Amino acid sequence: MRDNILTFPKIINLSVKTRLDDDVKLSEVRIIPLGNGYNIEIVYKKNITEPLNRKNNVIGIDIGVDNTVAISNNVGEKPNSC
Repeated sequence: MRDNILTFPKIINLSVKTRLDDDVKLSEVRIIPLGNGYNIEIVYKKNITEPLNRKNNVIGIDIGVDNTVAISNNVGEKPNSC
């Protein structure tokens, strides 16, 4: 795979554009025949960075009867209205 294009061997002569990054490691590619075409399943491994763990920030969500949702936090930020 190069430049988000998955290229199969010359026997099949098929190239498929993907949304995968070049740094993924392909494990397997499965081509499944359907009634009117094919479904391509791509199995891959990718390194994931750990999310920031902010133990000091807390939010409370209250599903209510009068109000659909009420939210409060310990930082003092007001939620954005949609």
